[in-house]
Amino acid sequence: MQNAPFDQIRFREALGRFPTGVAVVTACAADGEPIGMTINSFSSVSLDPPLVLFSIARRAKSFAAWQAVSHYAVNVLAEDQEALSNRFAKAGPDRFADLAVEAGPHGLPLFRGALAVLVCEAHARYDGGDHEIFLGRVTALSTAEPAGGAPLVFFSGRYRRLAASGQAHVAPGDSLSPRGIRRSAADGESGGSAPATS
Repeated sequence: MQNAPFDQIRFREALGRFPTGVAVVTACAADGEPIGMTINSFSSVSLDPPLVLFSIARRAKSFAAWQAVSHYAVNVLAEDQEALSNRFAKAGPDRFADLAVEAGPHGLPLFRGALAVLVCEAHARYDGGDHEIFLGRVTALSTAEPAGGAPLVFFSGRYRRLAASGQAHVAPGDSLSPRGIRRSAADGESGGSAPATS
């Protein structure tokens, strides 16, 4: 390992070496207006109970609104939804303007074409330094059919594409179950900001 000075830029670059999926989390603010934000800090936490997490920067303009919501939806984006990711990664007056959304449980805005949508009730929040960690309990979900759509992937500061399915390989049986869920008790943690956060 290099002994170069540790700073935020190098830390961010190192985190960027971990490829992630991209999602847009949506909710309804206290005034009923929809809010949404692009994230790549999404991670599974527990199967029983079904818990997931994501983090939001404390400097985000909508941070206080997110702290007050009781429910939210995580829309896992497909490869052809890059424009949607970009729209919700930037601050703007109305990111939902002229955008077709479906009304989900609790009035949550849901995106057509997402690979998966997880509807969550707010379960807990934790200090995460310059971010806050939102832990949600999944109460409903849907997945795209047929399965196998390509995800939107973010790596080293850019969107990427997965290799063609013919080049995919199966991980060793002792590391993944047939459904791709880690068998070990120590699931990986995720954090940080999305391709860009609001």
